[in-house]
Amino acid sequence: MLSNMLSRILVLVISFCFATVSYSQLTVKEKVVNSFTRKKQLVALNQKYDSLALKSTEKDSIIKKHEETYESLMLDYNNLDLKREGLESELRKASKLNTKYSKQLDSLSQLHEESARYSIQQREADSIRYFTLLQKLSEKNKFVVDSLKRVHEVRRDKQEPARIENYYFKNFKSVITGTPDSKNRFTWTFELFKKDGENYIPAENEEVFNDRKEELLKIINDRIKADFDKAYALDKDCFSKSTPPTYTFKNLGLEFRDGKVNFYAVFDFATENCYYLYGYTIVDFSVEEIEEFLN
Repeated sequence: MLSNMLSRILVLVISFCFATVSYSQLTVKEKVVNSFTRKKQLVALNQKYDSLALKSTEKDSIIKKHEETYESLMLDYNNLDLKREGLESELRKASKLNTKYSKQLDSLSQLHEESARYSIQQREADSIRYFTLLQKLSEKNKFVVDSLKRVHEVRRDKQEPARIENYYFKNFKSVITGTPDSKNRFTWTFELFKKDGENYIPAENEEVFNDRKEELLKIINDRIKADFDKAYALDKDCFSKSTPPTYTFKNLGLEFRDGKVNFYAVFDFATENCYYLYGYTIVDFSVEEIEEFLN
């Protein structure tokens, strides 16, 4: 009986031990399984992380390319904007030039129309009239002949340049400036200068002459009147008065040329159509003739 009891106790002990060992073995297995499972999960997570990191790198690369492309486009845009501003500036300049050339073209067109109106037939008729008038002129008014020759030789389709002539006499210099109008008719201005050291300073015409200058002035006015009367007889309608004004040294043009002292007296015409009379007369003297009146 005791042995039976011992046998049962031994069986129970063995069974307990076996159960304990089995239980411990199952727990380790589970732990191993769990460990492998977590490792697999960790590997999977690492792979996902690597994949995401790669995608992030690719994304950063794409973003960088887009940024570079954007910067390149902005640079191109700025360059195009500068070119646009340059083109707009050139366009404004071109517009101003176009306006300027349009005005010049209008002026040339007007000049051409005026020239066309002055027909060949009219030129021939005027030439006949002028020739008839010239036959009545004395040799004293030879300057009118020369003037008319210059008028008819002018090219009306070409603007003549201004002319400046310098003449010298003793310590004086006369400067004569001719300015053409749209029909190439010259207006002449006279200036007198006196030498002062190395330079020339403005001077008055009467400074050239001595105390007897009033006697000389009377002779000049008498000769101007004689020339005026002849011109007046040719075409009374060209003059607003039948007698010339009394000229002084201040309103006479003074010229020194070829050993002569010339005085220019400008006539006051009623209309510009009288240009064939050329608008002035010249009273000329040799230096010897007026030696007694000179300083």
